[in-house]
Amino acid sequence: MLAVGSATMCEALAQIVGASGRVVGLDNSETILAVAKERTPDSLSCEFLLGDVHHLPFADATFDGCRAERVLIHSDDPSRALTEMARVVRPEGLVVVTEPDLDALVFHANNSDAVRRLTHWHSDRVRQGTIGRRLPELFSRAGLQDVRIFPSVALSTILSLYPQTLLTRTQQHAVITEQEAEELREEWLRRERERSYLEYGVFFTVVGCKA
Repeated sequence: MLAVGSATMCEALAQIVGASGRVVGLDNSETILAVAKERTPDSLSCEFLLGDVHHLPFADATFDGCRAERVLIHSDDPSRALTEMARVVRPEGLVVVTEPDLDALVFHANNSDAVRRLTHWHSDRVRQGTIGRRLPELFSRAGLQDVRIFPSVALSTILSLYPQTLLTRTQQHAVITEQEAEELREEWLRRERERSYLEYGVFFTVVGCKA
């Protein structure tokens, strides 16, 4: 099994395939790979390699399946990356990809217009901000069959650094005004204290079978 971009995913897959199976984790960051190796128990059959998802260092039909999560959103060429994932999977093997759709990101606030500007700016700044909704089409283009789509919504009721950092960055780029940023920050802090803060992220998990 090939896992792209997640140390936690490698550990979970290794527990599924058991002692007779093998999981290879691939990432383009040596730092992340070092952390993955440190966190993964020696008892699990995991191997971690430095590599590029656009040019996977494996022969055709090497793995029974491939799993990637939040990888294509940062890809220069998601179609090429998905084609590579399909290439290294054996016939009847599965390719499974989970990606967000940042245009569907929601931060509950009274000033919905300012929040829309913030989330759309954020989506446009990421290489593939709307990759989630595009996955089914990309799967078909890669020759994968029996494509299935599983949308999900992640909910957070805790104000993290994520939206607060977006506030600062959008203000710096004049997407929202200083007053709008301060009002949103105060409202979110108040909502968190009152336990009414809500943040939603939409994800798409798509599964395809290699012919």
